[in-house]
Amino acid sequence: MSKSYGNAINISMTAEETAKRIKKSQTDSERMITFDPEARPGVSGLLSTAAICTGRSEVEIAEEIGMGGAGALKKYVTDDVRPHCDGVLETTGMDGAFEELVERYLEA
Repeated sequence: MSKSYGNAINISMTAEETAKRIKKSQTDSERMITFDPEARPGVSGLLSTAAICTGRSEVEIAEEIGMGGAGALKKYVTDDVRPHCDGVLETTGMDGAFEELVERYLEA
């Protein structure tokens, strides 16, 4: 998920807007979910987003989803991203702080 790919998640988006953005994220045709940023950038980007929001590793999440495919991955990310964004806004009151953190992480 990245501004340069046109699929960044803005912390101020509604739950519906967030879900729509995640559903449109580009993945690939492989059913088995694996973390491989070079060969599978779309899948890996979603896994990284989920990892930021859950505190778990990308590999751990990929192993949990396994053969669930891109649909299961997108559902996992959707279920975890919005509550995380809402929690950041509630606890910090700093609009845009989460978005900036994610951008820095993805650009590293």
